[in-house]
Amino acid sequence: MAVAEAGNHLNFTYKVTGQYKPVVTWSKFEGRLPISRNIMSGGNLIIMNAITNDSGSYVYTATSIVGSSSSSVQLQVHSALKFITRPPSYVLVYAGQTLNLSCSASSGLKTTVTWVFNGTLSLPEGSATDADNLIVALLANITHGGNYTCSAMNALSSLYANVIVHVKIPETCSSLKTNISDVSGDYDIVPDGDQGGAPFMEYCNMTYKEGIGVTAVSHDSQERIRVKGFGEKGSYQRDIHYVGSSLSQLKGLTEVSKSCQQFIKYG
Repeated sequence: MAVAEAGNHLNFTYKVTGQYKPVVTWSKFEGRLPISRNIMSGGNLIIMNAITNDSGSYVYTATSIVGSSSSSVQLQVHSALKFITRPPSYVLVYAGQTLNLSCSASSGLKTTVTWVFNGTLSLPEGSATDADNLIVALLANITHGGNYTCSAMNALSSLYANVIVHVKIPETCSSLKTNISDVSGDYDIVPDGDQGGAPFMEYCNMTYKEGIGVTAVSHDSQERIRVKGFGEKGSYQRDIHYVGSSLSQLKGLTEVSKSCQQFIKYG
């Protein structure tokens, strides 16, 4: 029994020993040899670009001055392994969005599909595959970024598809509202984008200022403060310390924002 995939070149070799060199011919038990795709040379039969209809029993006959002898070989040609769906080479997803990576394959033989993440079979926490080999991460985060490889295999061949996933943290609450959520709350932002800055959490007000998505930075002077001991007009001074973010992070935030405001109320 010979098993092959469609599209391959098949080579049947006949070896014979004896005093008299025979003449070898090939035929197909059911039907005839594939026209224009078979080559017979020196007793060998080559079938070019095999198709599933080439399956069947092939008979070779050796004839010499002392007689002839025949034998056969059974051939099964299965449909070639191919991707039905495959991921793109690059995927950009914002933190908090759903990450979907689809990969499926089929062939005439039993086919298995597996995912490899950064060289290991372990997917990042918070992601899983379903029965259709779809990777799903409902709330993508930085740990889901990396190199994913979908491998499809059967007993004869294998296929691979690579995809690089980049998880982007929004620069401001405005971009967060555009790409992820319009619900006010605490979110991670990173004004430096992909320049290596560390993300930090701030409150995003999605309803203020006509709902453009305002980043509200907390500080230590948000409660009412009773002022004592001031002298001349304008003599009172107070330093405001912002919390939850560094000065460099706030500098990056102001640079990517259309406008910045700090309200002061006194009575």
